Amino acid sequence: AAIRVLVLVPIGFISVFLFNQYRLYQMIELKFSHISSFLGGGATYISQLMDQDNTSKARINEKLGELFLDMNDIMEKVKKARHPGEDAIKTAIENLEKTTKSIAEIAKSLNNN
Repeated sequence: AAIRVLVLVPIGFISVFLFNQYRLYQMIELKFSHISSFLGGGATYISQLMDQDNTSKARINEKLGELFLDMNDIMEKVKKARHPGEDAIKTAIENLEKTTKSIAEIAKSLNNN
């Protein structure tokens, strides 16, 4: 049993680490696929619309770049996502607490009789 615990604990930590890296990869890939598709078609169209005014075009391109490259929104979403094991552990702890309370109540009732 001790060997299982010694093996499962590092595997659990590795699993959580890899899951966090996968979440981060998915969010960044989604963000940059949007910017890639935008730069492939939408940015050139905006440039054509703003052809006369170079200052407005530069300002719009700067704002669009900031919109897509802001990493705070990515990190907030990544922090909110949870590892599937976390839900299982939370459920197990809740069930253990309920079981412990039930056993304590049964023991109290037996002691009172």
